[in-house]
Amino acid sequence: MADLSATNLPILSKKNWSRWSTQMRVLFRVQGVSSVIEGVKSAIEIHGTEDQKEEFKKKDDKVLLIIHQCVDDTHFVKIQNANIAKEAWNILVRCHAGGEKIKKVRLQTLRRQYELLQMEDGDKEV
Repeated sequence: MADLSATNLPILSKKNWSRWSTQMRVLFRVQGVSSVIEGVKSAIEIHGTEDQKEEFKKKDDKVLLIIHQCVDDTHFVKIQNANIAKEAWNILVRCHAGGEKIKKVRLQTLRRQYELLQMEDGDKEV
């Protein structure tokens, strides 16, 4: 597996979710641990051998460590009590998933307000 260097790992901040999450997914694939955040655990828990369960636990711990290393203090506080990587990942997804929708709604609202202001200014000139 590729060596993880802390200087090369992206750090999640309030503004870089899209890029960070994409980079992290690629990193997880390179490390051979992407199955941990893709929800494979339940199948292994139900049908897996003890060796498979042990291997999955090692992968889960690795992903959780990587996530902990790649978030700023604000995000760490949100995920610090997560016991498994998928839980931490889902918390981060929930924190940022609505962000894009909120931005779009705000932008639409501002556009509409701008249009109304232009109409008011136009009405005053007549």
